[in-house]
Amino acid sequence: MITLKNLTKIYQSNNEHQVKALCEVSLSLPTKGLIFVVGKSGSGKSTLLHVLGGLDSYDSGEMFVNHKSTTTFSNKDFDHYRNTSIGFIFQEYNLIESLTVKENILMASNLQNNKISNDQLVSLLNQVDLDDITNRMPNKLSGGQRQRIAIARALIKNPQIILADEPTGSIDHETGIQILDLLKLLSKDKLIIVVSHDMEYAQKYADRIIELKDGHIISDSSPYHDNKKPLNSQTEIKSHFSIKNALPFAFKDFLAKPLRIFIMIFILTVSFVLFGLSHTISQYRIEHAALQSMNLADIDYGSLNQIYTVDVLGSTYQMYPYISSEKITQLQLVYANQNLFPVYSGFDQSYRNYLYESYTSNYSFEEFTGAIELSDELIDSFELNLIAGSFPTMTNNPLEIAISKRIYEVFKTNGFNSDGVKINITSPIDMVNKSISINGKNYKISGIIDTNYDDSRYQSIYDYSDNSVSYDILKNELKCLDLYSIHNLIFLPSGYQDDLINHPSRVSTYDGSIDFRLYLEKSELNGHYYTTNQLSILKTIPTDIIWKDGVEKTSLSDNEIIIPINMIPNNLQINDLTPFQDALYQHVTDSIETFAIQHFDEIKDSFDANFPGTNTYQDYIYYINNAVENVFHEGYTYNYFLHQSTQEIISKDYFTAFESIILQGIQMVYSKTYNVEVVGFYNVTDFRNTSSQDVIILSNILYSTISNDLFLYDVSRIMVKMDNNHQDNSSFITHVLNDSSNPSWIFTNEVIGTLDYIDDLLDQVSIFTLYIGLLFAVFSSLLLYGYISIVIGNREKDIGILRALGARKLDVMKIFVLESLFIGFSAFIFASIFGLLINFWINHLLINQYNLILTILDFGMKQIILIFIISMVVSMISSVFPLYRLSLRKPIDVIKGI
Repeated sequence: MITLKNLTKIYQSNNEHQVKALCEVSLSLPTKGLIFVVGKSGSGKSTLLHVLGGLDSYDSGEMFVNHKSTTTFSNKDFDHYRNTSIGFIFQEYNLIESLTVKENILMASNLQNNKISNDQLVSLLNQVDLDDITNRMPNKLSGGQRQRIAIARALIKNPQIILADEPTGSIDHETGIQILDLLKLLSKDKLIIVVSHDMEYAQKYADRIIELKDGHIISDSSPYHDNKKPLNSQTEIKSHFSIKNALPFAFKDFLAKPLRIFIMIFILTVSFVLFGLSHTISQYRIEHAALQSMNLADIDYGSLNQIYTVDVLGSTYQMYPYISSEKITQLQLVYANQNLFPVYSGFDQSYRNYLYESYTSNYSFEEFTGAIELSDELIDSFELNLIAGSFPTMTNNPLEIAISKRIYEVFKTNGFNSDGVKINITSPIDMVNKSISINGKNYKISGIIDTNYDDSRYQSIYDYSDNSVSYDILKNELKCLDLYSIHNLIFLPSGYQDDLINHPSRVSTYDGSIDFRLYLEKSELNGHYYTTNQLSILKTIPTDIIWKDGVEKTSLSDNEIIIPINMIPNNLQINDLTPFQDALYQHVTDSIETFAIQHFDEIKDSFDANFPGTNTYQDYIYYINNAVENVFHEGYTYNYFLHQSTQEIISKDYFTAFESIILQGIQMVYSKTYNVEVVGFYNVTDFRNTSSQDVIILSNILYSTISNDLFLYDVSRIMVKMDNNHQDNSSFITHVLNDSSNPSWIFTNEVIGTLDYIDDLLDQVSIFTLYIGLLFAVFSSLLLYGYISIVIGNREKDIGILRALGARKLDVMKIFVLESLFIGFSAFIFASIFGLLINFWINHLLINQYNLILTILDFGMKQIILIFIISMVVSMISSVFPLYRLSLRKPIDVIKGI
């Protein structure tokens, strides 16, 4: 079965001296019988046995197994060879101390995937003269019993060859005789090779005695020559150590050192918890924190604004443009389940002038933040209730509005100032029918609406201030609530905005951040010469327009505009023209003088009758300049000549001078320029009236173009009432808070405002904790790696024994990887539980101790999955690498700890 030809094995000693343990050994072994290999210590006996069993390698020569050279064997082939054909009996028994007798014996059959019944096991124990001691531990047995267990472990595989290394060396003489008698009996069907230094035992039991000295065979009592054809060898059995078989082995070792395991799991749990919490903070996203906090605080509304980023001369500026109706429609189509309500500009002002007293506190907020039209949808969405008066309508003059209970409470505290007279406000009805002016327009309060404002949360900051962080955060929260909620809005009657837009006298007046500037090209004027913030379209054309070329227009072309006369610079020269004021004065003077000279004689008698004395045309000139009405020539007053002179000067000179003019619209640092043509001037007769409107009149197309370019719309923001669908809300908030377009959306309420307030701190903490989390992940990996390396180091002998029994590297890895996974999984379970508890405690502390409406931490499924993955990966790596290093060593070296 086995043949050796010139086989040599050389060991390298520590002093680099070579020792030939086997020197050109050649022999053939039969398929059965009891062969003793004898010789003194160091003669090469054990080395020969280890080479025959595939536990050690050789350096030269060949070994044939069933006429197949082992020089072609891979490590797996040797594993299969040991698993199938070889049974080992070691001098030191080499039992696995953590396993019971039964588990030690069955380990060999498990590697063959051979199921052994309890009766078969008992029969085997009887065969080796052992009682039923299957559940006892090896360290509780005698040497003879332990050796018999080793023999039973070898026999249970039914190998062709049993290799016994000094089987009687560690037991008493009587037990030794019993062991040898048993081996002699077994040799009838198997080849049993016994290494021994006892020649007396060899002569008594051996069928053949081979004697070694210094690695050479010096005698062979019965040389065997294998000249027969190879017999059918045993079917090769590949090691098949299932997870099921590996589990008990791993679990027993897992529980073998409970204190050590507990400390290891505790440290890993702490590391995983810290990693999970660090990852939670590092993964902080305002949209997720906002949605979670809003759900917790039962806040389902917010204010939607736009922000526009402009780069000017290397600097970045941000502006907050108004919103077009088209954009609102588009947004509503995308988020059909969200209720959008436009908030109109022109109503943002303080009403402090109407407060008789100014009761100022940290809590006071005395401003209107815009206006919103009342509708059934708005009333239902925000659950509004009328508590006094009536809803506003469009029928009364002045226009009716409604105010919130929140605003009423401010008047209740301070009183209503009616032209310096205090009117006490004790109930909501007291505010009904009160008149107030907002941005120059008068309104009458028709009713008080309860918007469900709850101020109980903010009682602590009414008149109290401190420097605590929680106090500042609460103040900021209240400020955001006042600014971005519905509670400080004016409620307009339904249809108000449509009526305003379609009104014939509609003039769009924009706030101070928007300017329209006129520039004249090819002139000596430096910079812009006129600025206004009012635009209108053609339907608001005034009377008395001076048209270019005298052609009256009913519509304007794309780039045509009409401007008031007082947009002509009065005292500045345009090109070679006389300054407008001087030219106009001279023209009016000349016109009146010419008229007086030509017509004075016609009225001299009447004039002298009214003004006795000697009058000349000079006196008539004086009369025309100062008379409200001209009784001598009806209509020919100063204003008549002013009107005529203005028309003549503008028609003659200024349409030509204004042929090349630029209109520039400026929104803060953002601007657009348009080449326009002035085709008309208006407000001729009101030229000297300083209250005349400075409105630039445009075509519909140009007005629309400028509006789109500069965001000149009436909607300053949108109140959003979200629906009850969590997925819809999440999609909406994620979209608007991560909008990267320009302009982009901003969604704000007291929750998001508070998050923005602490956002810089959270960003810094998240970056810091990301590195902390990675540090803990690395730390836990190194910790478990070190621990498993120590465990594997302490279990090297067991690993060597398993390899001797035929276990593959993969089989050994299964056991220790499972043990590592037990540790990792236990740490994962505890880390998940403690992570959730700490997450709950921190959020609870923020809410209750610091009075926040935020849930900053969200230790959830993502972190649990991540900890699971890390724990499993760390466990795998921590066990696979040390085992891989160990697998590179020969099995006999591992057993001996070399």
